[in-house]
Amino acid sequence: MVRKILLFAVIFFTARVAFAQSPVTQNEINSEFEIAVSLFDAHQTYEALKIFQWIAKQPVNTKTTVSILFTVKIFLDQKNFPSAEKTLNDFFIKYSDQPDGTAGSKYLSEAELLFAVVLKETGREREAVKFVTGNFSKEKDENSRERDKKFITSLLVEKFSPEAIEELLGKNINRELVPSFLFSLAKKNLLLSKVDEAKSFYNKLQKDFPNSSETAETKNLFSTISSSTSTESSEKVIVCLLPLTNIQGLEIESAKDVLEGIKYAVHEFNSLSGNQFALMIKNTKRDSSQISLIIKEFGSGEKFSAIIGPVFSDETRYFLNASDKLTIPVISPTATDDNLQLGNRLFYQANTSMELHGKVMAQYLYYVENKRSIAVVFPQNGNANVIGRNFISEFKHLGGKILQESYPSRILSLESLIIELKKNIKGTEGIYIPINDNTLIPVLLSALVKWGIDLPIYGNQDWFTSKGLETSSALSEKLTFTSDSFIDFQDEDVAAFSQKYIETTGKEMNGNNLYGYDAAKYLLKILTLSKRGITSFEGTISKAEPFVGIHNSIEFGSEKINPYLNIVRYHQGKFELVERFKYKPKVKK
Repeated sequence: MVRKILLFAVIFFTARVAFAQSPVTQNEINSEFEIAVSLFDAHQTYEALKIFQWIAKQPVNTKTTVSILFTVKIFLDQKNFPSAEKTLNDFFIKYSDQPDGTAGSKYLSEAELLFAVVLKETGREREAVKFVTGNFSKEKDENSRERDKKFITSLLVEKFSPEAIEELLGKNINRELVPSFLFSLAKKNLLLSKVDEAKSFYNKLQKDFPNSSETAETKNLFSTISSSTSTESSEKVIVCLLPLTNIQGLEIESAKDVLEGIKYAVHEFNSLSGNQFALMIKNTKRDSSQISLIIKEFGSGEKFSAIIGPVFSDETRYFLNASDKLTIPVISPTATDDNLQLGNRLFYQANTSMELHGKVMAQYLYYVENKRSIAVVFPQNGNANVIGRNFISEFKHLGGKILQESYPSRILSLESLIIELKKNIKGTEGIYIPINDNTLIPVLLSALVKWGIDLPIYGNQDWFTSKGLETSSALSEKLTFTSDSFIDFQDEDVAAFSQKYIETTGKEMNGNNLYGYDAAKYLLKILTLSKRGITSFEGTISKAEPFVGIHNSIEFGSEKINPYLNIVRYHQGKFELVERFKYKPKVKK
């Protein structure tokens, strides 16, 4: 889930803009847009902003309005609220529905929500509520309406008293929003320990809106409180430390999905065992100041059994650095950065690190496929660079030979690199190609075919999301790669679990659910086996048998990083699991 692509594109972009003379084509704009989005996802917002602003200044094209909204998101991230507000006001003037019937931008609903965020962040909470409720209509698509409702709920609970929420509810708001206000009243009263008042709003929801999602959410709130108060002792409380929203209150769907998997694992465990665990859910908002507040609430953490989370590597690192006094184990289901666990003896990384992605493939090729000479083609920056360098180091350590070629992250053609590779390819038994950008895959395959390089191809999990494998079927059939998650829906046990998950939750199972589910199920097993005390937990987890999860296996040795990865191959248009391979450290030549 949680991959960050590092693309250092500023020099190339600046030069291209400075010296370009011919009109910019839509394909060029699309290419720059993809790069800007990757930079944005990698939190390189300064560089991304330049590209988005450049796109927005071109003649109106298919990426104009969405690029403007990305600039607003960056301004919000930088807390440059005046620029965000001005940009949105200009957007509304140019791209709203016109009096002559001309439809406005398809991103208008998103722009309206971002404007509400600006109002909230600048202390104009009531204006924000008024703006969202005033623009809420059935003409919006369902996703937009749901985003609006979630924003209003978050804002009401965070910033308003129960009395103020009731006052706003009485102002003739859209009936579809009434359940959101009632849910907010129930949740706010629960937070203030006013259980009877909260129940009265829950009862109104059940009576007037029995089938609404807000009624179901309120029911879950009460069941969580019930399970928390019914536990025999505080040592059976597990804290979920997840970024369910960002600092602006917008939901982070991947983290919500991880939480759903955790909740299902706890529900399943409590239903089948005599042990009872409750969850305490804390929203980190992916914000260092919010994490600091949570850590202060924890104290030493002695009243909790364990912490699941955070999910992103950057907030995980901040949490670990700021929580050196915690005396309970912490397990992240998805963080992938290297060296997170250094100096944190209670931290366990259930997702394999970037470093191990390269090392696992090196050992798999050397020991399982008996390869002794491998070519490596990899970028000079980003996660794929880390993976490629560690593959080279490990494969050489095992006694293998390496032919390597690297390329800048921004490259228009790989043909010259493939030509150079062709000169020295004799005796090579395969090519390892970790990538940051899966749009390069068709280019790579085409160049390999053109220059007659017909060797097995090995890669990292970004090949999983590739489009175009079918265009070079002969080479694609020779593709094998590592992945930290693989769900075999053809497996009878997986199919049965998926059906049960749907029946219980009413939702389809997805990959992010399983990151949370497997990590929580494994943690519950260790907590049950271990006796009270950290030494016992560490001893139990270090001696535990490998846990065979649905998306991957889990085990922890002295380094406390899960050493398992899925080995996946592409065969006849489908991805197939070859095996789950375990990295073995300190291998001698």
